[in-house]
This record gives sequence, C-alpha cells and structure tokens, in this order.
Amino acid sequence: MVWLNLEDSFKYIKRKKIIYLESKILSSKKDVEKFSDFPYVLKLSSSLVHKTESKAVYTDIYSKEALGDAFDNLQAILKKEKIKGKVIIQKQVKGLELLIGINNDTQFGKVIVFGQGGVYTEIQNDTAIRLLPITKKEIEVMVYSTKVSKYFSARGKNYPVSKLTSLIEKVCEIAKDKRLQELDLNPVILTEKEIYIVDARINLKK
Repeated sequence: MVWLNLEDSFKYIKRKKIIYLESKILSSKKDVEKFSDFPYVLKLSSSLVHKTESKAVYTDIYSKEALGDAFDNLQAILKKEKIKGKVIIQKQVKGLELLIGINNDTQFGKVIVFGQGGVYTEIQNDTAIRLLPITKKEIEVMVYSTKVSKYFSARGKNYPVSKLTSLIEKVCEIAKDKRLQELDLNPVILTEKEIYIVDARINLKK
C-alpha cells in the first residue's frame, strides 16, 4: 500500500469527477510575485502524511513577504526531512471545516466517515460512521447526527447542505475502487455558497 502525496491525491479524485479547490505549484520563490489576491495558504505536497504536525501548512498569508517566508520554510522542511516535494498555493477559503473519509475496516469492509474537520477533528471527536453501500437518505441522517450540523442553519446562516450530501455520494462511489484502502478529505470547507476540498490523502494498493 502507498500513500499518495497531495498533488497525486488531487489527480486521483479529479479522475473520479470530483472537483477540488484550485491549486498551483510554486516552482521558485520568484513565483510569489504572481499572487496578490490575499489571503493564501501554502502547503507541501510530499511524502509527509500529517502536514499540520510537521508544520508543512501555512494559513492566513496576507502579504508577498509572508508568502516568501512560508515558501522558504517549506523548502527547509524538505531539506531537513531529506524528501522530495512541491510547494502548493491555494486561495484561503473561510467556512465550516468538515471531514469526509473512507476507511477499510478489516471486519466489516469499507465505511464512510463524516464529521468536523480541520484541527478540530480529534479534539471534538465529532464523527459519524456508516457501513457502505449507503443510500442518499442514510447520508442525510448521518450528516445530521453530528454536532457540526447544528451550524448549518445557526445564527441566520444557510449552508448548502445538498452540495455536501452530493459530494458524500460521489465519495461513496469512489469506495468501489478495489485499490482504494483509505481516503481522507480534510478539511472540506463548506461556505454559504459552495463546498471546497482543500486537502486530500489517499492510500492505494500497489
């Protein structure tokens, strides 16, 4: 089994007709000059599995100077870890941070996982798990069984839950790939207008 890096994980889900947040490669520090629509996020596409713990993600970048510093720091991580990788830049998106995943349970087979994502995944322990295959109605019940679902219509907000459930349906289809062992889309950002996959980890059988 092999973990795909971020770039290859995005290519995998794109082949499965799932769209992710626009991401570009910064080949050199000079590329920073091309970007001015702040804020941005910089992260590594490499063999590092946990980017946050490895300080391989920089968020809330509001200046070209900060972009350049983040680029240098990410390159330093690659050098320190003695690994190959690329620096990825994305427009920063604000919204509800969610998790959508596929796990392969040794006893029951593949399951779908949904819950609160980002840095709060382990802290909040707010996830729901269902055995696959699953119906659209069961997806809706799963989604609304979580604590994070209370934010969908709180304080006058109106998040497009139908776009979320449609994405989960597509992820469930991906689970039919016999090579797929694990899929982790975290975070998935739900705004009041759209839904964005901003990070992905995929484990495939060789």
